[in-house]
Amino acid sequence: RGDNSCGFHGLGIKRDDAAAKLLRHKQDAEVVNFVAADLEAALQTGSRKGFPPAIRDDEELWSALAAYYAAQEAHDAQRREGRELLAEERHLRGAGGKANVAHDVPTALHHLSAELKGEATAAPSGPKKLQLMQRLLRCKIQLSELQASADRAATAQMNLRARSRARAEDYITWMGRDSSFWLSFLRGGRSASGGGLLDAMAK
Repeated sequence: RGDNSCGFHGLGIKRDDAAAKLLRHKQDAEVVNFVAADLEAALQTGSRKGFPPAIRDDEELWSALAAYYAAQEAHDAQRREGRELLAEERHLRGAGGKANVAHDVPTALHHLSAELKGEATAAPSGPKKLQLMQRLLRCKIQLSELQASADRAATAQMNLRARSRARAEDYITWMGRDSSFWLSFLRGGRSASGGGLLDAMAK
């Protein structure tokens, strides 16, 4: 149908009934979190001007989204640097290095650090030992910076989720009243933190 309600029709429920059902459970923390997850996904895929005033004019919400983007980009940059370091070490170590085989970047860096520490400890004093210590230090710094960027990204995501929870009721109300709201099965199932309107309505 041409009323943007295909998702609701598929569930066998009217949009206003779906909104009323969710609003009856607005004190349920799990339902609110599902709705907030859907709102987060909508913020990242929609235009700000397309949201209702309560959401569109919430500067704290949009600032939280911008902070999340910035933190995620910084974390992505740290991961790239970590992969570059691992590639350099692969070149230096040849077939003997196992640290970066079939692991994510943090795990690979942990393994590399352990390998370098063992080699540095066993090496006699001299240029080779100094070189190993320098590479170990670089690896530890990279790992520390990667963890710090991951923590900042996680904090930014939590702040965004908190602001999204604060607007969950407005989001539900918009869903129930505005025929331009399209219930997306894809959005509902792919939120970064799980959950969505579909899960909220199923609860």
